[in-house]
Amino acid sequence: MAESGSLDFDLLWYLEKLNKREFQSSKNHLGQACVEIGLPPIPRLDLRKTRPDLVDLLTVSYEVQHIWNIMYSIFHKINRDNLCEKINASEKDLRCVGLTRADVSTLQTLKILLPSSNHKDHYTFIHLKIQEFCAAIAYMMKLRLSIQCIFENKKPNVMLTSSKMKSLVYWRDICNLLHTRENLQELEICNSELDDTSERVLCKALRHPSCQLRTLKLTYLSVGTTFEDVFKAIVYNQNLTILSLNCMPISLKMFSLLHEVLESSMCSIQHLSLTKCDLETHACKEIASLLISSKLKKLTLSKNPLKNNGVKILCDALLHPDCGLESLVLSGCFFTNDVCQHIASAMINNPNFRSLELGSNNIGDSGMEVLCNALKHPSCKLENIGLEECMLTSACYASLTFVLKSSKTLKKLNLLGNKLGDEGIVKLLESLGHPDCILQTVGLQINDMDVETMKLLLTVKKKNTKLVFISQSWAKKEGREVSSKLGHLSLPQSIPMVPNLTWHLISRHMPRKSLDS
Repeated sequence: MAESGSLDFDLLWYLEKLNKREFQSSKNHLGQACVEIGLPPIPRLDLRKTRPDLVDLLTVSYEVQHIWNIMYSIFHKINRDNLCEKINASEKDLRCVGLTRADVSTLQTLKILLPSSNHKDHYTFIHLKIQEFCAAIAYMMKLRLSIQCIFENKKPNVMLTSSKMKSLVYWRDICNLLHTRENLQELEICNSELDDTSERVLCKALRHPSCQLRTLKLTYLSVGTTFEDVFKAIVYNQNLTILSLNCMPISLKMFSLLHEVLESSMCSIQHLSLTKCDLETHACKEIASLLISSKLKKLTLSKNPLKNNGVKILCDALLHPDCGLESLVLSGCFFTNDVCQHIASAMINNPNFRSLELGSNNIGDSGMEVLCNALKHPSCKLENIGLEECMLTSACYASLTFVLKSSKTLKKLNLLGNKLGDEGIVKLLESLGHPDCILQTVGLQINDMDVETMKLLLTVKKKNTKLVFISQSWAKKEGREVSSKLGHLSLPQSIPMVPNLTWHLISRHMPRKSLDS
């Protein structure tokens, strides 16, 4: 018989995640779930029972492991696979927190970790709190820290209030983590206004010789933030390689500071992101100058209205012999097929160019033909091209299929969100099955495929075991691979328990804005 206490709390936590309809459905499935795993059903189950009543009934009727197996079966039946994932942890998940096979064996002996009857090499934690702790540790191993709303709407040259003093204490402690935690490699500051005092605290931490930070993201920061001292600190931090200034206006003064930082021989920044900064055509001249005078390897300009003229300016910079850029992201920049000839010229004539993301722009079949002509050129070294939601149809495959058979460098191709049609997809798959095709990753909408096309896809996948099909957005491709099981699509059983989670250590008053809005 199951122990009470923490188990009761854990079960209730799961049941409270269900809405009224789901909870009623779970009670309807309870008897069948018990029988399926070889347990006697609960006699005279009253469907009017509340969540606490059902928890009491389960804990007095079954052993702990049986209870979790029942819950897993029920959640799967009501399409709450996210709760199934929380119940079961794979060996890969456990490795993420540093647990060895010996550790897993010890936890099983102590009955803290129980083997899952649903999946091989999966386990169930005896208590939810232990699982949450391990999940938190697993996330911290991702080495990311995000902070929101530390200082808001603070006027300069005013006396420090008790509230602000408290925030400064928190801020100092957070900044100290940058040089006391060697595995902390990413810092994101959102929705905040750094005044002189808070900026000095941050700069001191960034300059510290023990700071191992690799990525600094400043998102939705107030226009009142000067950044001068922060940028100077960036120059002296040899470990920083990624700088993101997202969702904020980039003034001429800011561009001047960027020039000063990125042109410094001491600066290690290789990836600059200016996503959703309202950059227009006139700003591209400043950006082009940065590309020529700096050591940047990657530039992200997504969700800025650069339009055709802005992209032309950038392409001219890519042709400059001093431009060493390898990767350019121009998703959602409001340009059309009219500029594709300039992009193609950069693809052919820049020997460093390896990756190009053009998603969510009106390229169309005519623009695709121009890009394919560039991809076929022996001087083009591109390894990845993203064309998600680019208004492509099946007509583009006449030129694309030749590229797939002849290119010696292209390894990734994203065609998600385009109306390719069954005929176009079949032609694509036939090209992917060609022995000369070296493509490794393909973004392709497969949800509406008919049975015959799906069989062809899986046949191609069996021929080329290295080939991976991605069926959902490129930005969230992890865990979206197509199953090798004929005619069936599924997610891998091993999914991180806390995917894409962000820790907001201090967050008051202001909700986080979304980059997708």
